Amino acid sequence: MHARRGATVSKNHTVAIDQTGETFTVAPNVYVLDAALESDISYPRYCKTGVCGSCKSILVVGDIEHDSHTQVALSDDERNLGRFLACRARPKTDCTVAFIPRDVVPRFNNKIREVDCRVIAVERATHDVSIIRMEAETKRPFIFTAGQYASVALGDLPARDFSMASRPGERWLEFHIRGQQGSDIATYLKNDLQIGAKARIKGPSGTAYFREYHGTDILAVAGGTGIAPIKSIVDMALTAGVRQPIEVYFGVRAERDVYLADHFSSLATKYSNLKFTLVLSDEKKVKKGRRTGFVSDALDADLETGRNVRAYVAGPQAMVEATFKVLDRAGVRRKNCFADYFEMRRAAASSRL
Repeated sequence: MHARRGATVSKNHTVAIDQTGETFTVAPNVYVLDAALESDISYPRYCKTGVCGSCKSILVVGDIEHDSHTQVALSDDERNLGRFLACRARPKTDCTVAFIPRDVVPRFNNKIREVDCRVIAVERATHDVSIIRMEAETKRPFIFTAGQYASVALGDLPARDFSMASRPGERWLEFHIRGQQGSDIATYLKNDLQIGAKARIKGPSGTAYFREYHGTDILAVAGGTGIAPIKSIVDMALTAGVRQPIEVYFGVRAERDVYLADHFSSLATKYSNLKFTLVLSDEKKVKKGRRTGFVSDALDADLETGRNVRAYVAGPQAMVEATFKVLDRAGVRRKNCFADYFEMRRAAASSRL
């Protein structure tokens, strides 16, 4: 991967994007980014000159030639970890690549946009949770960082905030929506939601997004549909090649509320640094491998005092507050704890002063 500037590549090669499954052909001496854009692939980018780092990616499989660039955009340490700049890289072989979070370049913020979408898939995950995938009706990508949320207007319903469960760079946006019995959204999900339905999203928002560059372990705690942003964060962390331990705690009430357990268990089998713990608060007898009680109590029993972690927390207000108390008692510094509920509560409190 450490090539001389001006090196040549003599044949076409195929590049596959890990998150989306999309493939495109790169002609001799053409950069990965240029070939992707020519093939109408939504690839993160900004300057296209090796300066900003917005197109920074992971080389999963294969070999590339890499031209000169600024150290700000891509350091030698990052190169050694398999990172590359798509705007300065040319394949030497067929390759598989993966996007990484855009928050690695904090000076380039994800701009809030309004995007018209259409529903492309609906899955009934539990008795009251639906997984909805939407596709933007524009070729411009909806850029967000794993863990962020958007305002979603379904049909004629008022807009509500939902976290993206998909990874940045996937061609669809995935949302996990709970319809409590008797609510307007439950009625819509049951009677009106169908493939092709229109929706409008505005975002992204939120500060509880995945931080790629830190040497600490990663702790993710979710309650109910709070698992959506946690799924995005964990999937992105593994795709980005994070090697430190990642522990996921997922709390629900009962067996009928369990979903995504197979997804995380499968990842834990594939990635030795991932551990998944499922906790049920209202069940006395549970399946093997599950625990009972509140998810915050399970974390309290496991978390060693003084452990160096970064924590991402999402879910109901009471669960988030209880989890933050556990983290505080364990000595986890507040600056290493992220939950958008707390950010929004502080903003609301400030507005009343």
